[in-house]
Amino acid sequence: MENPSLYIFIFVGIWLTTLSVFLYRFFTIYKKLTEGVGVGDIKKILEKILSRGDENYKNISDILRRLDSIDENDRRHIQKVGLVRFNPFSELVGNSG
Repeated sequence: MENPSLYIFIFVGIWLTTLSVFLYRFFTIYKKLTEGVGVGDIKKILEKILSRGDENYKNISDILRRLDSIDENDRRHIQKVGLVRFNPFSELVGNSG
């Protein structure tokens, strides 16, 4: 250890950079959470997010129920599928089949 103050300076620089990155990430996430919300606490924000999640769950289950009913109705639309033989040269060659 030639110069301990150099090592301390490097350690403190790395430590401050790491803290700055974590704080920046924390504040950007916090800003995204508090978008469109007036002054309030984090509890109100989280309750709003949970209520939106419950609302989304209800909407998704309703959509799935409707999709199942559409699938059931679509099975009844096609009643019979058959093949018809088409002979484009019936007048020229005759019935050679």
